Amino acid sequence: MAQNCQIPLQVLDVEAVTNPTIGALCDYWCALAGGQPPDRALFDFMKIYKVAPNLLMAERVAPETFKFIYCGTVVAENFPRDLTGATYGPTTPRVSRIDWPVFFSEVLDEPCLRYGRVSIDWANEEHRDIIYGACPLLGKDGRPTYVVACLAFLQRSPFDPR
Repeated sequence: MAQNCQIPLQVLDVEAVTNPTIGALCDYWCALAGGQPPDRALFDFMKIYKVAPNLLMAERVAPETFKFIYCGTVVAENFPRDLTGATYGPTTPRVSRIDWPVFFSEVLDEPCLRYGRVSIDWANEEHRDIIYGACPLLGKDGRPTYVVACLAFLQRSPFDPR
């Protein structure tokens, strides 16, 4: 779990908190501004390049509307489509049950560091769940505008009936 986090933690899944890949993002995020949401300009993918394939970043462009500005290769390979450049809002047809606009809004509206899990609801032979950590970043106006999330895909058991 991110050390010295100065904003609320939402721990919806304990396994997400202890995952080393997710922990690398959250610890880096915490170090940028002493546990407060840092400016987007401070976030440098090269500083955490080892987990960059697991990262997803989105910018809020309107209430409950987000544009994906980065989708790491691990994320792109395991989702039904590469999300880079896609904009999702309340009326956008979803490619999965993951409600990105609500999920990201919760991280930004009352800035929090959020750890959770979601079941994969599309054909994926290898993985069954996603665990994640999501952190807010500030825009040029000093308001929470960006969300960076680290996703880890959990292996499906050979006995999983799905």
